Amino acid sequence: MRSLKISLLVFILSITISAQQGWFWQNPLPQGNTINDIDFFDEYFGLAVGNTSTIIKTSDGGLNWSLKESHRPEHIHEIDVVSNSVAYAIGYYFIIKTTDGGENWFTIPDPTNFYLNDIFFLDDMKGFIVGEVGHMYYTDDGGNSWTSRDKVTTD
Repeated sequence: MRSLKISLLVFILSITISAQQGWFWQNPLPQGNTINDIDFFDEYFGLAVGNTSTIIKTSDGGLNWSLKESHRPEHIHEIDVVSNSVAYAIGYYFIIKTTDGGENWFTIPDPTNFYLNDIFFLDDMKGFIVGEVGHMYYTDDGGNSWTSRDKVTTD
């Protein structure tokens, strides 16, 4: 009886192992990480960001996506697409930028030591980042320098 149980177990394991050899990602393509944010410049060009430094790009309205390299090991949680060439994204403690439509990304100065919550740009050069405990910063030179806007007044 014991040899029958062992034989049955070996048979089941061999079926399971051989069935898994043909597995591949079906959805979502082209990767399987969590997507945290998406933004489009127009009806065709868009970028999405997610966990484990995921950046994906579409130029056909989301029908097809290509995976891009951020050169950051951390999660990316917000993105703002300003044009079909310029976009900014943030992670917990970093800001990255592209000037070639998402093909290449580089880190720009982060003026805070705080967790960043959101990023928004008015155009290629003027934008805001906000972080924990109400911290807000403004740039008018594409993120090369930042000015604190923490003081909020009520009229």
